[in-house]
Amino acid sequence: PPPACTTPGAPTNVRVEATTETGVEICWDAPQSATQCDVDSYNLDLTAGDTSIPGSSTSLCYSVLLPCDQDYTITVQSVSNEAGAGGTSSPLSFSSASCPTCVTAPGPPTGLSAVAGPTTATSVTMDVSWSAVGDANAYQYFCVVQGGSCQDTPEGSGLGETVGG
Repeated sequence: PPPACTTPGAPTNVRVEATTETGVEICWDAPQSATQCDVDSYNLDLTAGDTSIPGSSTSLCYSVLLPCDQDYTITVQSVSNEAGAGGTSSPLSFSSASCPTCVTAPGPPTGLSAVAGPTTATSVTMDVSWSAVGDANAYQYFCVVQGGSCQDTPEGSGLGETVGG
């Protein structure tokens, strides 16, 4: 005997709820009909070009990891355990998030110059300068001394500090 109810209708209002760099969450509204069987699950067909990515969900949302900068189309089909596959939603086309852009560190400074300053029995001063490089907005430098140690200068621009160029 046929089931006492009809196959469920198509899900409606298919939409992208959230997008991240690594995926999307797609949601939809359940089909509404007084005579249809209960919807037990949803089949999803996500396509990118010639590639089909099937999925299923027992809730009204589906999260999936997707490569960035790709165009996709998805359809959602309702399924009743009692009556079988129901209607399929209208296709929804969307794009995944843009790929993050890489930032390249600036190259090393050029024109490095070190000029010895006054020397005493216990200290040597050194004036260090360099030419600015591209997008660099700060420089970090270190002092290496054989048989001694580096001391910060009173101005605070010494050992291993980051200073403006």
